[in-house]
Amino acid sequence: MLSEKIDPAVASDLDYYPLMRPGERFPINDPEIAPRLEPRPEDDAKFLHGILVRPECDDPAHRITWQMLHAMDPSLHKANLEISFGKKRVR
Repeated sequence: MLSEKIDPAVASDLDYYPLMRPGERFPINDPEIAPRLEPRPEDDAKFLHGILVRPECDDPAHRITWQMLHAMDPSLHKANLEISFGKKRVR
């Protein structure tokens, strides 16, 4: 299985922005934004790792959202913010 070859504790060096289709509007409200899934490595496990495991957060949407918040107010990284996703809480 590909997932057995992926260590979620290790960030990928690939900078992907996976979208189901061009123009998805979260977290960036841009109807022209396109998915970014290149360069694609030959190793399928490395490709999947690049999509699933991000350096700063669980997924690109969270990473970009935090970057946007930080750009608006750099002191936010020091704040203790809590976001609820159903039963899972992220701090």
